[in-house]
Amino acid sequence: MPVGCSRSVYDSFTVVAKREWNTPIREPWNPVIKEALHGVDNHVRLYLTTGDVWHLKQADLLRGYVVALKEWINQQEITT
Repeated sequence: MPVGCSRSVYDSFTVVAKREWNTPIREPWNPVIKEALHGVDNHVRLYLTTGDVWHLKQADLLRGYVVALKEWINQQEITT
Protein backbone atom coordinates (compact mmCIF):
# COMPACT_ATOMS: atom_id res chain seq x y z
CA MET A 1 0.00 0.00 0.00
CA PRO A 2 1.35 3.49 -0.84
CA VAL A 3 2.81 5.61 1.92
CA GLY A 4 0.22 7.98 3.38
CA CYS A 5 -2.71 5.70 2.61
CA SER A 6 -4.82 3.42 4.71
CA ARG A 7 -7.49 0.97 3.72
CA SER A 8 -11.12 1.74 4.33
CA VAL A 9 -13.78 -0.90 3.79
CA TYR A 10 -17.11 0.54 2.69
CA ASP A 11 -18.85 -2.80 2.31
CA SER A 12 -17.84 -6.42 2.19
CA PHE A 13 -16.87 -6.20 -1.50
CA THR A 14 -15.16 -2.82 -1.83
CA VAL A 15 -11.78 -1.83 -0.43
CA VAL A 16 -10.61 1.70 -1.24
CA ALA A 17 -7.31 3.39 -0.47
CA LYS A 18 -8.07 6.58 1.43
CA ARG A 19 -5.52 9.40 1.29
CA GLU A 20 -4.61 10.69 4.75
CA TRP A 21 -2.39 13.60 3.69
CA ASN A 22 -2.35 16.54 1.38
CA THR A 23 -0.07 19.47 0.63
CA PRO A 24 -0.79 23.07 -0.38
CA ILE A 25 0.84 22.36 -3.77
CA ARG A 26 -1.23 19.22 -4.35
CA GLU A 27 -4.58 20.55 -3.14
CA PRO A 28 -5.67 22.57 -6.21
CA TRP A 29 -4.66 19.76 -8.58
CA ASN A 30 -6.59 16.93 -6.91
CA PRO A 31 -9.90 17.71 -8.67
CA VAL A 32 -8.12 18.04 -12.02
CA ILE A 33 -6.45 14.63 -11.61
CA LYS A 34 -9.73 13.07 -10.49
CA GLU A 35 -11.62 14.38 -13.53
CA ALA A 36 -8.84 13.36 -15.93
CA LEU A 37 -8.95 9.81 -14.54
CA HIS A 38 -12.74 9.80 -14.93
CA GLY A 39 -12.14 10.84 -18.53
CA VAL A 40 -9.82 7.85 -18.98
CA ASP A 41 -12.53 5.56 -17.61
CA ASN A 42 -15.15 7.07 -19.93
CA HIS A 43 -12.95 6.70 -23.01
CA VAL A 44 -12.09 3.09 -22.17
CA ARG A 45 -15.78 2.33 -21.59
CA LEU A 46 -16.67 3.91 -24.94
CA TYR A 47 -13.90 1.96 -26.69
CA LEU A 48 -15.26 -1.28 -25.24
CA THR A 49 -18.77 -0.33 -26.33
CA THR A 50 -18.03 1.01 -29.80
CA GLY A 51 -14.64 -0.44 -30.75
CA ASP A 52 -13.56 3.06 -31.82
CA VAL A 53 -9.76 3.19 -31.33
CA TRP A 54 -9.92 7.00 -31.07
CA HIS A 55 -11.16 6.52 -27.50
CA LEU A 56 -8.07 4.46 -26.60
CA LYS A 57 -5.84 7.21 -27.97
CA GLN A 58 -7.66 9.84 -25.92
CA ALA A 59 -7.40 7.69 -22.80
CA ASP A 60 -3.64 7.41 -23.37
CA LEU A 61 -3.34 11.19 -23.79
CA LEU A 62 -5.15 11.76 -20.50
CA ARG A 63 -3.01 9.16 -18.71
CA GLY A 64 0.13 10.88 -20.01
CA TYR A 65 -1.16 14.23 -18.78
CA VAL A 66 -1.84 12.84 -15.29
CA VAL A 67 1.62 11.24 -15.12
CA ALA A 68 3.32 14.49 -16.21
CA LEU A 69 1.24 16.55 -13.79
CA LYS A 70 2.05 14.25 -10.86
CA GLU A 71 5.76 14.39 -11.72
CA TRP A 72 5.57 18.21 -11.80
CA ILE A 73 3.75 18.26 -8.45
CA ASN A 74 6.42 16.00 -6.92
CA GLN A 75 9.17 18.28 -8.23
CA GLN A 76 7.43 21.32 -6.80
CA GLU A 77 7.14 19.62 -3.41
CA ILE A 78 10.82 18.72 -3.42
CA THR A 79 12.00 22.23 -4.33
CA THR A 80 9.76 24.09 -1.87
